[in-house]
Amino acid sequence: MKKEKIKTGILIALLLNTLILTANVWFGSGLWPHGYDFFISLPNRAFFSQLFRKNQPYVSPMETLARPQRLVVTNGANRAVYYNSDASYAPFYESVKDFFYVTLADESYISMATEVQDAEWYDVLRNDEILDTRSVYVEYSTAFSPKLFAQITGIAATWLENRVSSVRDFIIAPVGAEGEDMLLYIREYDTGRIMKFYMQYPGKTALYQKIASLSEDANYSYAFELNLHDSQVGIGEGVEQKVVMEPLILISPRKTESVTITAENPITPSMDMDALLSVFRYRQRAVNRYVTTDGTTHFVENYGSIHIYPDGVVEYYAVEKDKGVSILPAGASAATLYDSLNGAVGFAAQVWSSLVPDIPFDALVEAERLEESPAGYLFTLDYYMEGTRIITAAQSETHSPLQHAVEIEVQDGRIVRYRHFIRRFTATDTKVLNPAMLEAIDGIYAQLANEEEKIQITDLFLGYIENATDAEKFPVWCAKLAGKESLVYYTAS
Repeated sequence: MKKEKIKTGILIALLLNTLILTANVWFGSGLWPHGYDFFISLPNRAFFSQLFRKNQPYVSPMETLARPQRLVVTNGANRAVYYNSDASYAPFYESVKDFFYVTLADESYISMATEVQDAEWYDVLRNDEILDTRSVYVEYSTAFSPKLFAQITGIAATWLENRVSSVRDFIIAPVGAEGEDMLLYIREYDTGRIMKFYMQYPGKTALYQKIASLSEDANYSYAFELNLHDSQVGIGEGVEQKVVMEPLILISPRKTESVTITAENPITPSMDMDALLSVFRYRQRAVNRYVTTDGTTHFVENYGSIHIYPDGVVEYYAVEKDKGVSILPAGASAATLYDSLNGAVGFAAQVWSSLVPDIPFDALVEAERLEESPAGYLFTLDYYMEGTRIITAAQSETHSPLQHAVEIEVQDGRIVRYRHFIRRFTATDTKVLNPAMLEAIDGIYAQLANEEEKIQITDLFLGYIENATDAEKFPVWCAKLAGKESLVYYTAS
């Protein structure tokens, strides 16, 4: 009996030893070239990655894209502005999210629909105590087709596809003494056409009470309320304003406080690039690596190349579009806009975590309009620090200029060109008082006063400028102009 137990024990030990040796051979560096990722060759590598790797934490830009950039709540004389980075944003966002999820998925909630003029859109938004106006203005960071909007926000399907061609901003407005009627205004982004819907929303009482309970006043005014939106009021007969503002830009006379930040290039010459190469599906044994005299590291294989520049710019090019990195989900036969966008953003997060694994990927897709295109897509992302945008301007003699943190070119579900300005940003303990918006507007107007053509400011926001030179970054006011790529900056003298 003892002999049998001893034999059994020896067999178990030998079996365990065999399994350990097999694992070392398969997953170690003996069988596979240094840096080769075995799981890349597996058809269901996502499953195996979850089993054998720790997931790198990051904040998905897709999640940020699915939430409105800002909510402006008006209750008579009171008004509050909530950005998606604010701690107080969540309660109102949940109310708006529930309203959309219920009403936009089922056309039977519409009791009547009509097209209205711009004047009604603005009247609903006015901060008017006498009229007792109540509304929630909902603005997303980019314009979507109705189908893409539904996909990103988690609505299975929406009747918006039959009503408008594009969406970006909405107004939810309860009317009546107790909010008996619920109005939904949608401005079609492509044409400016405004649709008004009378909605039978089951949760209207709770939403009305939420808006009616607002008692704070952040002292914000829309540009149209201050006659800064191409109005002739107060400037004299026949006098034309040369610089005007988009009517829904929010303006506050108050000064705000911000922290300064620092930026550093986390890529060093001695850094192990195996994780990065793995993201691009590179097999180490098939890669030629060399460093040029300007300090740029090049990885070249049969179907593409990766270039890592001294200033932290990572570039990838595929030799042909069908040789690029596939980002389509398993089983997908066609490259839809949603799949391409979702895959591209997820890929950027992987690149980031392969080089900066200890910091979340805080970025947002920057685009005026996301729409289907048979020719492919160019997606751009910018960094954010605690809700404040970071404008990147990577200029170097060794590579072409890069105006965003990330540029991703996708064709037929494959990444054919990828550029990423890698930077680690850190908030300092230094706080600065920013100039008031009205001061910034005056300063920007002065810069544009001599322009011959009429200029419209389409956005005005605080941002940090990363140009790879200044060690400490101070927030500056940034004005975006209609039809212009570059921004106009204002800093206090």
